[in-house]
Amino acid sequence: MLGEDVEAKRKGLIFGAAGKLGTALTRVFAEGWDMLPVDSREVDVTDKGVLRRLLTQLRPEVVFNAKVIGGVDVCEQIPGLAFRINTSLPAHLAELSAELDFALVHFSTDAIFPDCQPGSYHTESSPAVPINAYALSKFGADCLIPAITPKAYVLRLSRQFGERPLPLQFVERMMERALLGAPLLRVADDVVCSPSSSIDVARRVREFVEGAEPFGLYHVANQGQASLHEFMSVAVELLGLATVIQAVPSEVFPGLGRRSSVTPLCSEKIPPLRPWQEALADFCREFKARRSGQA
Repeated sequence: MLGEDVEAKRKGLIFGAAGKLGTALTRVFAEGWDMLPVDSREVDVTDKGVLRRLLTQLRPEVVFNAKVIGGVDVCEQIPGLAFRINTSLPAHLAELSAELDFALVHFSTDAIFPDCQPGSYHTESSPAVPINAYALSKFGADCLIPAITPKAYVLRLSRQFGERPLPLQFVERMMERALLGAPLLRVADDVVCSPSSSIDVARRVREFVEGAEPFGLYHVANQGQASLHEFMSVAVELLGLATVIQAVPSEVFPGLGRRSSVTPLCSEKIPPLRPWQEALADFCREFKARRSGQA
């Protein structure tokens, strides 16, 4: 109504808004926040001068960096671009955070770690051993950001599942194939992670930002661990499908770069998100409903 006080929205800027995590952040921060996406097709995110002009003009309170050149093979093929996006971009954002006084939320990965012992987890104090261009480029940002700005969260994530404009990544691609009637899917049983809901991660991020959690490095993951085979077996069961999930070793899917296989995450600092099975059950209901026209 005219004359009624309207609470001003807080302003956030998202790099990588079109991805899975960016989609979740946009959804979770929809109320009370004005979340502005940065379109890398229109903005040269590798140019610090361009970034400074953009951030000076928009003056966000928080910048979320979910922009990434992901995938081991892709980064082995284009390592220069991988380092410009995965290392230099977050370093520039950290420098601008210190200069323009905004908080930076940067997302990292479990891929920086070597294999851990079965049943154990990597924590924030676990030593990193990056063994490919992707892992090295991401770990570079992990090291640089806290050395540049005191106002940053570096949040390491495990394999994500969640809504995305295009189902290009492993989990959603496998689920799409199962829904389309694939009788059998081959999935590695020796790749182990902490399967995590992108929506759950985004909700925890909002708690960080609004609850004034101390800046620093955190692992954010749903509780528990699973092989990709176990995860997809549970997903297919939750979807009520007859697709057979066949266990195979990861070596049947050759790639260009070396990969760590057993990298589940947990935190020494914060509680885990809810068990991954609960989060997956919610996602499967939404996933199936959207594709049947009910959502």
